[in-house]
Amino acid sequence: MKPEIIAKVKFNDGIAIVIKESPKLVFKKEGDLMWGTDGLFYTCYENQGCGKTWKAFAGRKFEIPLENGEVEKCYGQWWDAGQTRLSKNLNIRLGCATVGVLEKLKKCYVYCGYNVDFDKYQSLLVEYSHLPVFPYRDYEKVIKYDDMRKKHRDKISKLERKTQNLILEVKKKHKEACRKGSE
Repeated sequence: MKPEIIAKVKFNDGIAIVIKESPKLVFKKEGDLMWGTDGLFYTCYENQGCGKTWKAFAGRKFEIPLENGEVEKCYGQWWDAGQTRLSKNLNIRLGCATVGVLEKLKKCYVYCGYNVDFDKYQSLLVEYSHLPVFPYRDYEKVIKYDDMRKKHRDKISKLERKTQNLILEVKKKHKEACRKGSE
């Protein structure tokens, strides 16, 4: 499925894209090369082993489900590498893209790097060439503004309901006082 670009952001000397959802990568493994793709985005790992003092991902342990149903247990042996080999094996040009996922950016304004099928990525950028390019910090304000506005609107609504309830309560007490005074 082709991602929908919802914004473009100036990022260093290039452009980052913002998409609605994280890519859903399906992983394959061939010997010491493992990669995940959704057809556009790629993540590539190469098994280069590990030693006592050097481990990929600082030795963090995690599992990667493969498309054939197997699960690859990672404990420091799979490194972020092998892109040139993968590019040759799949006969595609891999490039790099800076990507942000909207909901993740709202929580933590940090973009990620992906490998991409360069030709497909360039076509996607052409398709979304009508979108303006936001300055880096300005887009952070844009995505947080709607949430802040909603939060404040909710606070105002709560205060208005409390005020209405208070007015009703005062009117009720006033009515009771008037009734007692006339007795």
